Parts: sequence; structure tokens; C-alpha cells
Amino acid sequence: METKPLVTERIYDAPANRIWKAITDNNDMKHWYFDIEGFMPVVGFEFQFWGKVDDREFLHICQVTEVVNGQKLSYTMTFNNFSDADYAPVKTEVCFELNPMGENQTRLKVTHTGLENFPENLKHFTGNDFIKGWGTLLDNSLKQYLKKALV
Repeated sequence: METKPLVTERIYDAPANRIWKAITDNNDMKHWYFDIEGFMPVVGFEFQFWGKVDDREFLHICQVTEVVNGQKLSYTMTFNNFSDADYAPVKTEVCFELNPMGENQTRLKVTHTGLENFPENLKHFTGNDFIKGWGTLLDNSLKQYLKKALV
């Protein structure tokens, strides 16, 4: 896998404060991302959640590394439960950045670094898997949630 980060950008017809709430408030997050009870956008906050691909679940162990209120949220994401093989834990980082484009439009940039640390033969953890996963979350889940939330 290449060592460059996966960068995904989308423009939403929603104000930045609404998108900020969607990525930092569990009451919103659980509708489009994952249910992370007690989530706080505070540096050092640790959290975890289970993601599912096909019939396999993967534990994501995370820690918030940077917060610029209303603008930027970054956290590490470590994967260490590869039950089908003996792989070392893999640590990546996810960064959400919001850029208002007027009152009711916002550019969301998601950068996921460290993906090159996954073994090449590890199913569900290829570059294309992450491109597909973020695409589904941003193009379908978040987009639809914002439409419903703004009605």
C-alpha cells in the first residue's frame, strides 16, 4: 500500500456547526457513524467501538489527539483483533476538518493516515476497502443523516 494518506472531501448543504455536532455528539454519531457512548471531543479522551465487515467484527481502539472546536477533530485508531492471523496491532489516525463555504454549505475533509501499516494480504484492510468504507459513510450515511436532521 502507498504511504500517502487517504484524503476524502465532500461538500454538504449544511452549516459547519451542524456537521461538527454530527461528528462529535454521540446522539448524532450513532445515526451515521458508530455508537460511542460518552464520546467527548477532548484531547486524551479514549474510546472504542466495533465495526463490522461481512460477518466479522473488528475492534477500533481510539484516542483523541487534536481538537479545534468547530473546525478539526483528530484521533488515533488502533486495530488489534485480527483473529484469523497473528498480526501486530496497526495504528492509524483519522482527521476531520471543516471549512465553511457560506452560511449553509461546508466542505468536510477526512484524512486517514497510517493505512500503509496494514499487511498487504489482510482482508478488509486494503486501500480500496478504506476508500469504499469512507465513501459509504460520507456519501450515504452522513449525507442522508444531515438531510433528515435539517428538515
